[in-house]
Amino acid sequence: MNKLSEEQLIKYLQINGLTSSSQLAQVFSVSTRTIKNYVKKINEHVAEKIIHATSKGYYIDQSEPPEIFSKEVSREKVLIEKLIYLLTPMNKYDLAEELFISLSTLERTINKANKELHKFHLKIANQDNSVHLAGPEEKKRAWIREQFYHETSAEFLHLATIQAAFYGYNLDELKIMITQILKENNLYINGYTLNSIILHIVVAMERIYDSNQSIDTDSAEIDERLAAEHRSAIAIAAYIQHTYAIQLKESEISYMTILLKSKTTLLNYAEIKEDLKDYITDESIQLSNRILKKINEEFLLSLDDEDFFIKFSLHLQNLLSRNREKQVALNPMTKEIKENYPLVYDLAVFVSNELEEYLGSKIAEDEITYLAFHIGAYFEHAKINQSKLFATLICPSYYDMHIDLSEKILTAFDYELDIKKVITEVDAPISNLNQDLIISTITLPDEVAYVKITPFFNERDKEIITKAIKKINLGQQQLKMKKVIEQYFSKELFEKNQHLQSKYQLIHHMSTHLTELNRVSSSFEEEILRREDMSSTSFGNGLAMPHSMEMNALKTSLYFVINEEPMLWDQEYVQIVVMMAMNRSERKEFRKIFNLIIESLDNKETIDALLQADSYEEFVNCLVDSFRF
Repeated sequence: MNKLSEEQLIKYLQINGLTSSSQLAQVFSVSTRTIKNYVKKINEHVAEKIIHATSKGYYIDQSEPPEIFSKEVSREKVLIEKLIYLLTPMNKYDLAEELFISLSTLERTINKANKELHKFHLKIANQDNSVHLAGPEEKKRAWIREQFYHETSAEFLHLATIQAAFYGYNLDELKIMITQILKENNLYINGYTLNSIILHIVVAMERIYDSNQSIDTDSAEIDERLAAEHRSAIAIAAYIQHTYAIQLKESEISYMTILLKSKTTLLNYAEIKEDLKDYITDESIQLSNRILKKINEEFLLSLDDEDFFIKFSLHLQNLLSRNREKQVALNPMTKEIKENYPLVYDLAVFVSNELEEYLGSKIAEDEITYLAFHIGAYFEHAKINQSKLFATLICPSYYDMHIDLSEKILTAFDYELDIKKVITEVDAPISNLNQDLIISTITLPDEVAYVKITPFFNERDKEIITKAIKKINLGQQQLKMKKVIEQYFSKELFEKNQHLQSKYQLIHHMSTHLTELNRVSSSFEEEILRREDMSSTSFGNGLAMPHSMEMNALKTSLYFVINEEPMLWDQEYVQIVVMMAMNRSERKEFRKIFNLIIESLDNKETIDALLQADSYEEFVNCLVDSFRF
């Protein structure tokens, strides 16, 4: 029996010419689906298609052995892909021949491949003229999934992308079944993670079907807390066996149970409230309490809500489980969340730092984004970041017209306005009204600042109030920015065109300068780098805001460096770098300062104007003018 490999398939077609997929499947003792997968892999390795398909089968129109490596697909990857599917060691002379390389090149390739495999706890064992890939099956599957993610150009892992690579399975049906099974067991999984689980499952099915490679760890007794996940894993395994005649061992079901535990949450939160400890471990509850207390201490934010606490604790429990199983919940929205909700993301980084200290291991950036989801959802619900304007409505009484009008305005501007007073008397005194905005349906004296609308609140009225709110908010932001500049910014904290070779050199330069000015201690640079290591502080709009998670500066300071020539800051090019140093006594101001800087530099026009400033005074004027109507 011939053992299928990409090289053997190429050689067979070169010798035998046009051959049907069923004939090839019989020659190599595999399924026709496997033949199609190998053809797809071979053609992906090269710029021009090697194997051509017709209704009658496959053929090669080249007479010379093709070069199976390209810039996109390394020799190391091709070697690993070959070995990962072998059940027994292979003679390295035969391996070199099949890869069309010399023995010395094979040795070098093995060494390079092992550097890549180290992070997966895998190794190509090379002794006694034989080669095999050593390591646990679950790590081999992790490598396969990693290559799949790497080769997928889309930001989000679409089901169609997985289906294209594993077209022997009906993944739409599998997705429906998994969702139904989880729902029956009161489990919820988000859309980002469900496709990740499907990839886990389909890789396992392919490994078992083609190579009989199963996870062979002992099946431990399932904890009572995993009952719902275990029932779900058993049901999914039963569906796979019934549909595809692929039997999952107990060890595979146990592994799937742990996988579901790390990637699902319970749907019925009311049930959890009655007895937390039946669903959430003491460790997760205590850790949640500790982190939320620390957020309150450091940022003066109280995330005091029972539903939030339960959801947050469940998420931490799953995150701890994933971290200990060396898994990551992939998230395609990291860049978007970081750019659009920087303060929320920064709080998530703070939480991740606490978790890293607790676990003694690194938290992936994708996991930080999921933490930001939870924190951001609470902010949205509690409207912590919303600052409503107080308004007075003047509308002469005619039946209940004033009530109807105030309700329409509040419905349209729920987040922006709070009508504190409604005046229905035409001659009522208005000179002493202490309000941000006066809205009137009648003409008022010239000395009164107000906006006039109709009693019927049409689209034009809505636009008038929208403009008024924007003008007031921008005016308030200007005043806040002036105050921040006066308190925390000075001429000695402004530099232009500090063109250093890397962000680390610039961070060192700025940290040293702050230390020399006696605004921070000597440990500040180390604290900045620790925060930077967790997640880049560049925001994708030409701005980077390096800062410490420890608010222990000797004096709160804002230090600006503007560079006309962009510098690479991790994956983004930046031109404005703002180093923030916060004193603990002013930690309450952190959110205000952070948001002000982000908002002021949120458009290209402002950044262009700031870059043209030749002096500290010009720069300050541009910064304040960024909040202009």
